[in-house]
Amino acid sequence: MTALRRGLGLLPLTRELGTGLSQACGGLTDRCPRWSTGAPILLARNETHGGSPGEQSAELWLNRRIIFSQSGFAYHGPISMALLRMGVTDGRIGRYEAELIGLSRHATTSAWRADAE
Repeated sequence: MTALRRGLGLLPLTRELGTGLSQACGGLTDRCPRWSTGAPILLARNETHGGSPGEQSAELWLNRRIIFSQSGFAYHGPISMALLRMGVTDGRIGRYEAELIGLSRHATTSAWRADAE
């Protein structure tokens, strides 16, 4: 787990960790509802293509229900929209919400894993 700004944390999901979660506890689809009791859980995916922005998806869970789900392109896309629903804003229009919490600090899962260790 890596600490982000505003009291948030990031669990960098690798293929190995995803497989381990699936085998140990039914995977993220089963865990997110349980983890979201009392606090939001954001399951975010960001794909890049040759370093260029690619596609994103975001599912925001709260109290065992999906309250937001969207797929689309980066930059004010699904992850930004989910973060806004979590209250991540500085009140200025056009600000990239991921930067406000430090999500832009690393560009790869391996870099996030190194930060978490």
